[in-house]
Amino acid sequence: HYWAYKEGKALHRDISDNNLMGCRDEHAVVGILNDWDNASEVEEDGTVMSSKALQRTGTRPFTALDLLVTNTPSHLYCHDLESFLYILVWAGLHYNLKDRQRQIKDHPAVMNWDAQDLERAHDAKNFFPTMWPYYQRIITGFNDEFRPLIPGWIDPLRQMFGRAVREKDDTEAKAMVFGQQDAYDNATCNGQITFENMAVLHAEPRSLSNEETTTHPPTEEKSN
Repeated sequence: HYWAYKEGKALHRDISDNNLMGCRDEHAVVGILNDWDNASEVEEDGTVMSSKALQRTGTRPFTALDLLVTNTPSHLYCHDLESFLYILVWAGLHYNLKDRQRQIKDHPAVMNWDAQDLERAHDAKNFFPTMWPYYQRIITGFNDEFRPLIPGWIDPLRQMFGRAVREKDDTEAKAMVFGQQDAYDNATCNGQITFENMAVLHAEPRSLSNEETTTHPPTEEKSN
């Protein structure tokens, strides 16, 4: 995904569990991202070409929070990254790796993520990075095979997105109440939601160059 965006200038825009595949070689499982029908070309600065910028795409349970509104904003790279987090959560609740089965019925903790009503889906998903009781309810329902992902991936990512949500809310509040329009980079949520910040949690994926990057590892914080 990162390679396609950075080198191929293409943004997938429909990250879902059905679009993720894998194949085994002698030593490991190789991930494959398929179904690029809704992909968009991006400009050199990373913005989506205007012809598709405001076209809502995505599979509802994995759609980024910012896109679950009536007046759809531009689909940005950070929105695709957010979808990967929701897939991890969804898989933890619905996939039984031991029996190779997927639970068809939506888990009660996230059933509203799949709501057709945009406001309902938005409000339900908004609780995930900001409300500890709701998050606790979700991870309590995880299948055993996915529990090791909670401390290493899911919780650090949830905290990272939570900080981004709070900072964006604060920026919008200042603009509304005080007329203070601070500079804000929507594409990366002011540098918080980037490939580098996600990759630094573990190892950088294969087939990427060893180019120097500036990373800002997510700091640990106590959930409220």
